[in-house]
Amino acid sequence: MQKAKELLQDVRYRSYEVGSLVGYSNSRNFARTFKKYFGTTPRLYRNRKP
Repeated sequence: MQKAKELLQDVRYRSYEVGSLVGYSNSRNFARTFKKYFGTTPRLYRNRKP
């Protein structure tokens, strides 16, 4: 999940691509797991204000 967090900071990758890069074949499973781990969805994590 830490790798996914890093990859989401790179806007060249879409959320489902990040999921695939870290080993999830299903983007919904990736988003669900990411939310359980970090408390926010991949999309909201990417769009947050620093």
